[in-house]
Amino acid sequence: MKQIVTFVLAGLLFLSLTGCYGTFTLTRKVYDWNGKLGDDAVETAVFWACVLLPVYESSLVLDVVFLNTLEYWTGENPLAYLEDSITTQMVETPDHTYRVTSGEGRILIEELNGDDILNSAEFHCDPIAGNWTMEHDGRTTTIAEILPGDPERVRIYSPDGLWQDVTLEN
Repeated sequence: MKQIVTFVLAGLLFLSLTGCYGTFTLTRKVYDWNGKLGDDAVETAVFWACVLLPVYESSLVLDVVFLNTLEYWTGENPLAYLEDSITTQMVETPDHTYRVTSGEGRILIEELNGDDILNSAEFHCDPIAGNWTMEHDGRTTTIAEILPGDPERVRIYSPDGLWQDVTLEN
């Protein structure tokens, strides 16, 4: 099973790197926020706290594995909700049509057949809890989280309930 999780993670990484490496919007937003705190000493202290906790490393993992991949396939920045706007993008494959709506701290992906919704999943980011959750078929599932007590590790969950801990490296 560990090989399957590794394969899925490698596939997500491959998809996130196909033709475009993304804008790393979440990581840039954390960096920009830190740069607006005012005093240089405060900004430096907060920067080191963000590195040690590891805010920057976690945002980078989420950018690479999830957000940049969505941005590549939809052509839209999936973090548009941070600017208090909602965007909708249609994604068509030879077999399926999807509507991707992002805004207000969530990303909603709906599989469509004409105007009918066949299937949907909604992803929520909770920056305070340090996790991403997915709502599907009336169930909420955590898909990624920063490990409590070990801020250098992120746990990524697979659909079958297994997980893989990833160590964040500089």
